[in-house]
Amino acid sequence: MRKRCELIFLLVLILFSPVANATEISIEYIRQVNQNENFGVSNGGKISIEKNNIYGWLSGERSPFSLVGQCLDSVDLFGAGIGLQHEFKNGFIFYLDGGWYYPYHRYDNKKLSPHNDGKGDRLEIYLNEKYADVYGKHYFDYYIMHMTGNFGATVGVTYKIKNYIFSFGYRMLEIPLSVGGRMNDPAGLIWDSYENQNVSGAIFGTGIVW
Repeated sequence: MRKRCELIFLLVLILFSPVANATEISIEYIRQVNQNENFGVSNGGKISIEKNNIYGWLSGERSPFSLVGQCLDSVDLFGAGIGLQHEFKNGFIFYLDGGWYYPYHRYDNKKLSPHNDGKGDRLEIYLNEKYADVYGKHYFDYYIMHMTGNFGATVGVTYKIKNYIFSFGYRMLEIPLSVGGRMNDPAGLIWDSYENQNVSGAIFGTGIVW
């Protein structure tokens, strides 16, 4: 139900963006250097449709993801929203946009065993780092990891020369992450860890506009 609501929200953002009467369309390759040690450098694309200094945008990007220093494949991050821009005479454009970002991970909400391609072992290490100091080391029958969407905002500057654009900005975004595990004991207790992953960072872009 949560995922359906998030997808419906993305569609509403698109419908109320200035797509129908667009005067300018841009397509960019984007690259972000995340400040979070669990997320590597992300690469992707962004399309914007602008009219009267208001634009709607869609984006998609992929970032390596790890916990306790060990790779857990990648996270695909999809976004949609609206923004405002102000163009100066010398080709520089100030922009500010915001929207909803939705992360997708192949192991999201799937039960992982301790030896499931090594992924479960990494989640076990993560949970033990959270609780071992207080409760002693624990072993788990299975693990579940889940990421949820969140609002984010980007502020930056774009330089436009003819039909080419070059942009630099800073995106502010946190992705809620929960990791849970069922303890391997008669009680079968379930431990859950919740924390926001701050994936803010500098974002660069280059593309074309027409």
